[in-house]
Amino acid sequence: MHKITLLIFFASYVTSTAFAEGDYDKGKELAKSWECIACHGLTGNERRPEGPQIQSTPMLAGQPASYLARTLNQFKARVRVDDHLSSKMSDRAGALSGQDIEDIAAYFSAQKRY
Repeated sequence: MHKITLLIFFASYVTSTAFAEGDYDKGKELAKSWECIACHGLTGNERRPEGPQIQSTPMLAGQPASYLARTLNQFKARVRVDDHLSSKMSDRAGALSGQDIEDIAAYFSAQKRY
């Protein structure tokens, strides 16, 4: 009986949970207003050197939206601390809502990588 209850709970959770989809146009505006484009460029193809370690800014264009959203959420939660830019990204992502993150991810994901 316990397994059936757990299965019903899981099934209802999955079917009732709204999985937000990002809005391209809102994502473009957010990328401008949150200064994503200052480092990543308008299309997410910027790769300029950063800091004393001369680590390139990651290219966002064409990356899967799920990957970009997951990464932004990791910065927001301050669990991604793999480089010297983590604090800068965590500060910016910390102010974004979940929908903002989905929108920004949708925008950069739709960009052509060159």
